[in-house]
Amino acid sequence: MKSLVAALEALDGGARPLALLPAEALHGIASAGGLDWLPMALNLQVTQAIYDGLGGGEADRFFRAHTLASFDGPILQTLVTTGVRMLGLDPVSFARWVPRAWHMLFRGVGEWSVEPSGPGASAVVLTLARLPSDCADHPVWLRSVARSLDALLDLARTRGSAELMPRARGAREAQLELRWMARSPPQP
Repeated sequence: MKSLVAALEALDGGARPLALLPAEALHGIASAGGLDWLPMALNLQVTQAIYDGLGGGEADRFFRAHTLASFDGPILQTLVTTGVRMLGLDPVSFARWVPRAWHMLFRGVGEWSVEPSGPGASAVVLTLARLPSDCADHPVWLRSVARSLDALLDLARTRGSAELMPRARGAREAQLELRWMARSPPQP
């Protein structure tokens, strides 16, 4: 949460979403220690302020860029470096790391599973199950998760996006399809 607020403070126009947050929310984030877990309600409040303050398209770009930058941060850098060294720049491999990374960032906010769409397919389906109802029903939180997953494709140096699949109202599960452009094989 600290890095999210810092990214907003550095963003041209980031003052708009910050102004939508109550002072006590910003104080709670600022005063939290590096190992403290903050309430998920605070994340939902900040996410809503980002979409309200920046507008949909800019908020989508913000979440993608913030997640990409977090791969160089103290929490995820080791995981990403190890993954790239072991597996290369493969979107499927990066997607398989999502459950592990998620548990480093969130506590009690669902469980991920990852399934390739099929042999040779340039897509995977990520399922986030057992979501708390406040996350599952939030108007933009799952959208921010999808845009954050887009950063995996930037990391893999390929184009594509994560699409939130249609879901029933009240469902406590969300499926996202991460789809990218297949790389052309080298020409002889």
